[in-house]
Amino acid sequence: MLDRDCQLSVRCQCKLLNIHRFFVYSRRRGESAKNLRAMELIDRQHLIDPAAGVRRMSLYLSEITGKKVCVKRVRRLMRNMGVEAVYPQARTTIPGGPAGIVPYLLKDMEIDHANQVWSMDGSYSKRHKYYFDLYRKPNNVDPSIKSGKLQNNNYVKSIP
Repeated sequence: MLDRDCQLSVRCQCKLLNIHRFFVYSRRRGESAKNLRAMELIDRQHLIDPAAGVRRMSLYLSEITGKKVCVKRVRRLMRNMGVEAVYPQARTTIPGGPAGIVPYLLKDMEIDHANQVWSMDGSYSKRHKYYFDLYRKPNNVDPSIKSGKLQNNNYVKSIP
């Protein structure tokens, strides 16, 4: 990235690359021995109880070490390790849902010419102070051809 043998100074190179010189001269420090020990304990406990989150892991480390371990520290270490609690997620997409499964009405129909099948796609958007409804009619034979209408109470514009 930076070339120390270049005719340009490090300052000019950093300015061209839009980075601070601090990052050129500083060296990253690794984790302390205390944090490495905590990471080892977190890893061991995660294998035993994968559902343990940051708070439970903090309590576990406090019991082992005999000292209070900050939740923020445990959260940072777990994030650095790539460890997270495993638990059932919210079921936001249940197959069928409350509306049920809608049958596909065009299953046995052969679509062979334009304007045989129409569909409608609508969306609602707020731009600046106005709310707009965007309606478009995609062509089911050739999806690249779209037409639509952007409308507000005072403003209607067709989109070719």
